Amino acid sequence: MKAPSVKTRLTALVAATVLAVSVPAASPVQASDDSPVTGVHLSWYPGAETGYGALAQHGVTSAPELLDALARDFADGPRLTSYGGTTTGAPDMQDFLVLWLPVWLDELMSGTAADTHGLDPSRPADLSKILWLAHVAGYYGGVWMRKNFLDSDVPLHAGLPFGNAGIDQFYGNFVDRFRAVADSGDPGQVLAATRATLRSDLVIAPSGIDSATLVSQILPPTDNLAAFAYDSTWLENLLPPHLDAPVGAVPGVDDLFTRDQRQLLGARYGIPEQAYLTRARAGYDRVLSATGEVKARYDQTVDGKFGEMPLQLAQQRFNLYGVVVYGIGLPAASNYRGFSQDEYDRVLTWAAYAVMGNQANSMNGLSAYAGQDVPAARNQLRATLVWAAYVGAYGWGHLNPAVTAAQPMSTLLPVFTRDGT
Repeated sequence: MKAPSVKTRLTALVAATVLAVSVPAASPVQASDDSPVTGVHLSWYPGAETGYGALAQHGVTSAPELLDALARDFADGPRLTSYGGTTTGAPDMQDFLVLWLPVWLDELMSGTAADTHGLDPSRPADLSKILWLAHVAGYYGGVWMRKNFLDSDVPLHAGLPFGNAGIDQFYGNFVDRFRAVADSGDPGQVLAATRATLRSDLVIAPSGIDSATLVSQILPPTDNLAAFAYDSTWLENLLPPHLDAPVGAVPGVDDLFTRDQRQLLGARYGIPEQAYLTRARAGYDRVLSATGEVKARYDQTVDGKFGEMPLQLAQQRFNLYGVVVYGIGLPAASNYRGFSQDEYDRVLTWAAYAVMGNQANSMNGLSAYAGQDVPAARNQLRATLVWAAYVGAYGWGHLNPAVTAAQPMSTLLPVFTRDGT
């Protein structure tokens, strides 16, 4: 059986020494399912108001009214479903949390969202709200995945306790410094930080790093190329004929994902590319065809300075990590063989959109650094931070031992509020 993705492993190892939590059931009284959606009633999640003050201390601001507005957007219009399709049917909370909201966050951070709700990621107060949305979406995405594992054929799916100290450590390690640089760093600092989001060169832990955080040091969520390469391998292993693929379910489209591992960031999709990747690819292609200093900086970044691993080799290394985890696996960790068709459709689409996001962030980082585009570099850093917030919260949900097989999905996830609720 196979291990969870990098999102699960690095958060688990960061937070393994802190206290466990409980998950009370949601208990709203819902109106008729055909009445208009007015918002979201959150079930239990790790928030400042539920005892996780480190979130507020690290600048994550609860914004339930914003989440309510996004739920109304989701319910009112043709909305994204599996494989890039749209529907106007009854709104589904799983589609909202797993598919729609993460894509909207990527659109917002890339400047391609049709409705930004007045948010500007360059304003610190707005970024704090955006980080909260990513935290909420990531946590419930992790809970959703854990519950599906528990409901299929991994009844003893491993869990690890977490607490406020783990959240504090995660944000201290992976969010605060890059956020400070994005907000107030000088141009040189911003460009250097953007270049750093393409590299994770630590191979052996130096003296002083605890073994419990080694994986998160090697595969930090702020390394976009690592996330792209590792999660690309995860997505490939979700597809038949790999052993992770469900026994009774099939992909809803042919050739969902293909990549040339000999090419840097060489991935293509059998579903429509989201706007954030289309825009990033266009900017990246311009850099590839550039000459002079822009091309020289691109080549130096890809080839590496003295002592740096070339990015092509780094991508192959993270591919290998994924092969080791998904090809060999860890006993009693995870697999997808028992997933239903609906849940398999969601997990494939979710994984594809996540890889698109990491591909876009990597392309944007290379383009901004090569072109010495400081505003674009600041935007790319903020997009990376939103991904990190999502990843951390995903791990806390996915490994929360208080999420058990006995609890219905409907009590673990939020529910839509409606007129008359």
